[in-house]
Amino acid sequence: MSRIGYTQDMPPPGGYKPIQYEKLMPKQGNAFIKLAGLIGFTGFGVFSYYQTRKIWRLRRVEQNDARFAVEPLIAAERQRSTMMHWRKVRDEENELMKNVPHWKTGTLYGEPVFYNKLGRWVEPNFAEYYAHVSSKTAVNHRNEARRH
Repeated sequence: MSRIGYTQDMPPPGGYKPIQYEKLMPKQGNAFIKLAGLIGFTGFGVFSYYQTRKIWRLRRVEQNDARFAVEPLIAAERQRSTMMHWRKVRDEENELMKNVPHWKTGTLYGEPVFYNKLGRWVEPNFAEYYAHVSSKTAVNHRNEARRH
């Protein structure tokens, strides 16, 4: 018969090390070094926080300057968009009421809707402005400023 080609796993010569079962306490370091490290890290954290706060303040100032510079352009575009919308509403009213005799666009029983007695523009309410669009579009336009 031939011999099997394996060897049995045996303990190392001299046996295994004894099993450690009692509690080992860590070595105590120097308390002054630990305190100095704590103070150093805390000081570095405070210093970097104040440096970062300066950067945040500068960025906020720059962002506000940019916002203030662009605000008149945004207001002008919003007013332009509003006037284009009112022109479209007026044209729709003219088209819709073209066969009604004595109908004058922009009035209700002869009283002007969008101007007061002094001839000044009166801002119409939300329902009048969005009378000819879907409710989803109206809500999106109303909440547009909140998204920016």
